[in-house]
Amino acid sequence: MAAKRPVFAFVIVLAIASVGLSALSASGGGKKWKKILDGAKISLVEAIQKAEQETGGRAIEAEIEMVGGKVIMEVVVVKGKTNPQLLEVEVNGETGDIIKIEEEDDDDDDDDDDD
Repeated sequence: MAAKRPVFAFVIVLAIASVGLSALSASGGGKKWKKILDGAKISLVEAIQKAEQETGGRAIEAEIEMVGGKVIMEVVVVKGKTNPQLLEVEVNGETGDIIKIEEEDDDDDDDDDDD
């Protein structure tokens, strides 16, 4: 009986994924992602690897977006253990080139009080 559980779980995951894709398509989000993915020549994983190599840090967050008609991958990297720095690395999704590296603002609540 244990052999049937993985198949059943896979069917549930497949059904959830199908519903999610249908909702994405219905909301018009599918066209946006198709355009982004068509423009990307490197994967998000490759952008993360590039950002880690360039900074010597470890990625903790990554996203892909279209900015001004270009695919941009943003990777947030933590560098250093004793005095950790948050760095935001922008990678050109079409060429894999690093666009810029800047220190990430650690202030989450946008109220200008550094917490």
